[in-house]
Amino acid sequence: TTLEVQSAVVPAVRLNHATNPRIEIEVGGASRMAIDHDGALGLIGTTSPTDIALISNNLERLRVTTGGNVGVGTSNPLRLLDVNGVLRAFILETASLGAVGGPAVIVGGDANTGLYQPAADMLAVTTGGTERLRIDASGNMGLGAAAAAGQRLRVDGGDVVIGSPVISGESAQEDLFIEGNLIVDGQSILQSAQFVDLAIS
Repeated sequence: TTLEVQSAVVPAVRLNHATNPRIEIEVGGASRMAIDHDGALGLIGTTSPTDIALISNNLERLRVTTGGNVGVGTSNPLRLLDVNGVLRAFILETASLGAVGGPAVIVGGDANTGLYQPAADMLAVTTGGTERLRIDASGNMGLGAAAAAGQRLRVDGGDVVIGSPVISGESAQEDLFIEGNLIVDGQSILQSAQFVDLAIS
């Protein structure tokens, strides 16, 4: 059965009720969907445990599941908001600063690897629940250690390799491997491929 309403003036259809105007869609005698207004808020959705979807050009574009997850470009959202495609935002802000074992920004569901903010105006990278890199408010960077005031780059706990990471002649005693030139304050102090223990005091 089809109901068709034509009118030369707007509105073509008007539903008026003193307190709670409502349109329900039933399937097999059971209410499935409703358009409602409680006097303060307009409501549209399902009245049974089924998802609701928004379509355009006869294709599904957005879905809200019975559990409250919202999917854009996916009919099976696994998070509160699940976007299958490119997400464009002018500013992306997280409500949480995160922590070393639970960063605020993660990739691929890896819950202990990503970005977090250890303090105001700082940014840190954690992998496996351990902080690996930190940049402070002055732009100082720490690898394996917290960034230190006055030190543009501080590296603790391992070697620094510049150039090819596998070079014949490297030894376990070397702390700095350089293939090419090392320039400090505009002066070249090491040239070509040489291997030295570098200590500056």
